[in-house]
Amino acid sequence: MGNILKICDCMELEKEPKQSGKVNIPYNEKYDIKYIELNDIIKNDINKNNYVLENTDYGIIIMCYDIENKSFLYFCDKVVPNTILETVSKKYVIQFKCKYIYHLFDDSDSEDDSNKIIDLPDVYGKFKKTKNIKRRKIKSNINKYKHLGKLTAFAFTKNDVNKKKK
Repeated sequence: MGNILKICDCMELEKEPKQSGKVNIPYNEKYDIKYIELNDIIKNDINKNNYVLENTDYGIIIMCYDIENKSFLYFCDKVVPNTILETVSKKYVIQFKCKYIYHLFDDSDSEDDSNKIIDLPDVYGKFKKTKNIKRRKIKSNINKYKHLGKLTAFAFTKNDVNKKKK
């Protein structure tokens, strides 16, 4: 029993009644409402055998969370943009009720950052004067994603049995 992974492809998240007058929600905003409604107080333990399977425009994505590295690990056959990975990780957080591991990405700039202009240093010599380049500060608490391989590399059963040396 301990060697089978818990994979969640919970269709109840996606089985909402479709009405003819309902506007299609973009995929990036698919789980936003359920994420906001998720209770912050609930802190379920994260199991390394908890996986989420999601079908996206980029193919099927299987995702889990690595507690040691504090990053989301995923398997997919194609290169996936971070906006899609953010949505799949929201599904993981909603399904396993562990909102504390997910960090919301705030794309809006504050007024202080938008007025700052940083000059880049000249490395080898003087170049023609060009426009100043604006740089944004990146928060240190962002979600990290690591691609572990294609779906064929994913093992649905794990062998935790220690083999005896001969």
